[in-house]
Amino acid sequence: MKKKGVSAIIYDDMGKFYFLILNRNSNWHGWEFPKTSLNYDQELTKEQELLLLKDLMTKKLGIQQYRIATNFLEKRTFEDNGKQYVYSVYLVNASMNAPVKLNSEKHKTYLWSKEDNVIEKLTWDSEREILQKALDFLKQNK
Repeated sequence: MKKKGVSAIIYDDMGKFYFLILNRNSNWHGWEFPKTSLNYDQELTKEQELLLLKDLMTKKLGIQQYRIATNFLEKRTFEDNGKQYVYSVYLVNASMNAPVKLNSEKHKTYLWSKEDNVIEKLTWDSEREILQKALDFLKQNK
């Protein structure tokens, strides 16, 4: 049984890169990138991915203005309590000057973290790995 969804690595380039991370406080506690998913075993088309991303950005985070920088071909996969999760990862540019309005009971707060601090704050190795790929992409395309 797989749960599929979208994960967003949201960044702002202020001379140095800052990344938006959320502090989770349900089921487990720690820092993660924003994500959203479909019900188990639903198929996830490209069109659905973009709709999920829009819903994540505008409704769950309150970020109205953003730009998709890229969609990584590699998916973020992990297992938790015997369940497999597969997330398409989008690198998204947004301004950290616009307020984030969390609309989630799972997260109590958010943080815009500098690129050199964010990797140590993230709870999961799979997110650290995809962050490194995002940093490589951003630095190559700056």
